Amino acid sequence: MAAAHEDYVDICCLLLIEGKADANEAGIHGLTPLLIAAHNRYLAVCRLLLLVGKANVNQTKNNGATPLLLAAQKGFADMCRMLLVDGKADTNKADQDGVTPLHAACYDGRGRVSAASG
Repeated sequence: MAAAHEDYVDICCLLLIEGKADANEAGIHGLTPLLIAAHNRYLAVCRLLLLVGKANVNQTKNNGATPLLLAAQKGFADMCRMLLVDGKADTNKADQDGVTPLHAACYDGRGRVSAASG
């Protein structure tokens, strides 16, 4: 769903509801709309994908990274909180290198993110 790339909430909503778009369809590098939204801090698109699109919050890209891991790596505490609370993201799911969201949050001293995950 290309609309997730640009934070087009209205278009995402239309595609999910009227067009019956698949919120879990992966594109290049295994990227799903939720992975893109989490990586870019598109909070409204993320909430829409989770609540309306029933996006799989633990679906990974090709390297095993989850939306929660991507948000933690960027220091997006608000996005991490949404993925944890609204999506019930798995905090222990590691990527292919064994990195978990908590590792990523602590690696760069992102205290706000690690507090959100605990």
